[in-house]
Amino acid sequence: MKLTPMIAVLSAVSLFAPDVAAKESRHKQGEPISANSTFELTESQRDELIRKANTGDNEAAARLGFFYDFTTRDRDAAYYWFRKAALNGHVQTQYNLGVRTLGTSRPGKCTEAKYWFAMAIQNGMAKAQESLDRLGDCSAQPQQSPKREP
Repeated sequence: MKLTPMIAVLSAVSLFAPDVAAKESRHKQGEPISANSTFELTESQRDELIRKANTGDNEAAARLGFFYDFTTRDRDAAYYWFRKAALNGHVQTQYNLGVRTLGTSRPGKCTEAKYWFAMAIQNGMAKAQESLDRLGDCSAQPQQSPKREP
């Protein structure tokens, strides 16, 4: 079974259920419904989440990561907030970062993915063990630890 970034997307959707009433209302008015609308934020909502995330709220940081990833497509900002959430103990984001890292071409991606899977395991996510086991030995790959600072 191959890991794909789709796992992260499915996890994201399950973490942050959409405002169903608002979507149904827009749909009834003839507007198409997209997955991106699940992650939309007003400027005041974004500012409030930034304030919360900067005080250690890992759910707020994860929500910002999804906003930047799916709504604005700003991958650097998304990584910043996902990493902040993961470092503050958000277990699903730890796992998702492991999966996402494997989909990059960065040197040291195996080591970095192992780091995030190990964090998820340490915080109680049993399925991360299977992903970690599949990676095997990273010694043949260039080594790099996750050093981007949030």
